[in-house]
Amino acid sequence: MACAAFAPARTEGAPVNKNLGRALAVVAALGVLYAGTSMWLGKRVEARYTTLLDRLESQLGADKVAERHYDRGVFGATSTVVLQFRVSDSVPEPGEAPSPSEGADAGAAPHADAASGAEAAASAPGDAASAAVGAATAQKLAQTGGHAGNTVRITLRDDIRHGPLAGWRPGAARIRTQVVSVEGIGDETRKLFAKARAPEFVTYVGFGGGYDGRMSLPAGEMADPQRPASRAQWQAAEYDYRVNADATHVSGALRWPQLDFHAEGPADQSADAAEEESADAAAPATQAPAPGQPTTAVEIALKGLSMRFDYREVAGQWLMAPGKADGQIDELTFAHRGEAQTALQPALAMKGLRFDAETVDNGGLLDTVVRAAGAGSLAGAEFKELRYESRVTRIDAQALATAQRMLMAFMKADAGKPAPDNEAQMQAMIERFLSAKPTYSDRYSATANDGQKGEFGYSLVVGDLPATAAALPPDIPWAVRAMQRLQVKADLRLPKSFGPAVAGMLNSPGVTAAELTQMADEFVRRGWLKQDGEVWTGSAEYAQGALQVNGQPFSLAQLLMGGGGPEAGAAEEDDSTVDGVAGPGPQSTPAR
Repeated sequence: MACAAFAPARTEGAPVNKNLGRALAVVAALGVLYAGTSMWLGKRVEARYTTLLDRLESQLGADKVAERHYDRGVFGATSTVVLQFRVSDSVPEPGEAPSPSEGADAGAAPHADAASGAEAAASAPGDAASAAVGAATAQKLAQTGGHAGNTVRITLRDDIRHGPLAGWRPGAARIRTQVVSVEGIGDETRKLFAKARAPEFVTYVGFGGGYDGRMSLPAGEMADPQRPASRAQWQAAEYDYRVNADATHVSGALRWPQLDFHAEGPADQSADAAEEESADAAAPATQAPAPGQPTTAVEIALKGLSMRFDYREVAGQWLMAPGKADGQIDELTFAHRGEAQTALQPALAMKGLRFDAETVDNGGLLDTVVRAAGAGSLAGAEFKELRYESRVTRIDAQALATAQRMLMAFMKADAGKPAPDNEAQMQAMIERFLSAKPTYSDRYSATANDGQKGEFGYSLVVGDLPATAAALPPDIPWAVRAMQRLQVKADLRLPKSFGPAVAGMLNSPGVTAAELTQMADEFVRRGWLKQDGEVWTGSAEYAQGALQVNGQPFSLAQLLMGGGGPEAGAAEEDDSTVDGVAGPGPQSTPAR
């Protein structure tokens, strides 16, 4: 009976145990499958990672990547990369001792005796400071093997988690990049960055090889140890990025809530006084001003920056890559303090500033436009709209690719060493660049609340070589030939009511709206400006070595010697010419 009583319990428990066993088997199989997939993905991620590092090393130079370590496990890996850069020393003045890397003997005798270096530096008449600089420089040479500067080493660490579920989302890997240490920088630089933390990157690698992620910059500040009032402060910023598998398509977004920058300039003193102080070696020009001593200053504040971008690399060229960008700045202010001023003066304030940029490839010629507009004020004067537009057209893509290669070669060159000599390559690049006849133009406009509009614009165009260029020597420098092809135009439209805003922007002692009006009236009398009711207008054009102002020939001597304007020049020529150079006429007054 006892056996019969227990029989039903055994019969009902058997399926439960069997189902449990099956479930455990499935879980074990899934675990093995996940581990195998993770290991396989880890190998693929390592191969992709190594390819990207190889590309970085080829771009920076093999000597810039000092160490590479990659430790791979089943579910993750750790990579450590040490970058090193040699930065030039800025040897303290006075004495202006030449950089050792510039001297002919620097490389020939890297271990020269420090005392002999001091003796050579002291050979300058009566300059004991140069002797001290020379001794320090020679000692530095002995320590660094003949190269001036310090080697800065930056250690980066990547914590890699393999997929197929990396960071709770499907993908090949999740990579967290951090700056571990920075070695080789001086105490002053460490003080400068004492309250700033390095950004951190979190990147997700897709199964197809593309990746996306976010850079996070913590809030912080930087302060100049010599001028504590000069500082930059910012709130935390985020930069999102997305790159396809072959790294030819880059898109993303940037958000920066706030950035404030304040810089104190040199103490208020005349150039003569500054020169006398330098001659007396009383104090270096870069020392912090005494408390209460007036200084110049600049302050920039930015709030609510947001932007998006989408660019495509063409044939490995990332300079001026085709694509678009747009964004907005909620508030942007700029203020400055001039000589003998005690408070910052407002120069520019804008709200809701919108901006966009676009680069297009027109059959191997690149065109770029940048625009910005918004409501704001200039020196306290309110405007309905302030607008800026800049255009660059007909930039030869192949010439730009050559410039990019030369730039990368320059970046590979060690500090203190000359960059590769590419004079012939540079000249060929410039010739190709000029042959495309590129153009550059800027235009600024301001529309007041009453509808009045002021404008200023200029353009530079590279045209054909003039017929007179055939007489130039064949070995003439390319810069001279480029000037022969350059055409420059400028135009101005300025309502008289804008005078206070212009004077406030200049922020120069003694320059008031009344002074500007008097100056403009004098320019009108000379023909350099025209007056149309309550508006001043003017234009200038330079081409093939000739200058025209308001459509009339203009001699530079008229400006330098205070002569009359374009219309007045012909009338004054008979009695104001000395050896064929136009000088001041009998009724003229010196230009302001």
